[in-house]
Amino acid sequence: MPKLPKMQAKKGPPRPGGVLRFIYDALHASGRTGITKAEMLAGLKRAFPDRDEEGMRITLVAQLTYMPRERGFTLGRSSMGRYVVGLRVRSTARTPAVQPHASRNAAARAIHAALEAGRAARKEARRAA
Repeated sequence: MPKLPKMQAKKGPPRPGGVLRFIYDALHASGRTGITKAEMLAGLKRAFPDRDEEGMRITLVAQLTYMPRERGFTLGRSSMGRYVVGLRVRSTARTPAVQPHASRNAAARAIHAALEAGRAARKEARRAA
């Protein structure tokens, strides 16, 4: 059986005028504030009113997964859930997914103790008033 060549990453933007180019441009134009899926889908509906909305949504979801890898850029999620180009995302491949139980339990106990101390202080302040 002949050996198949490996797929090369398609560096750079897609061809102009299509849905993929719109997604690429929207991601890169959003800057540091990022853009949500809903905002991109609304823009797609305005730019391509003749196309099926569900089909564009499916394409959008798929491209948010594969486009960064294919086109050679990084895509991260901000704390607000917005897609941001160039955002460094910490890889979980080399780090354990779960902290050891002892440190996780110790951290939880410390947080719980701080909350309880705050509640007790507020309760005492109400009694004094």
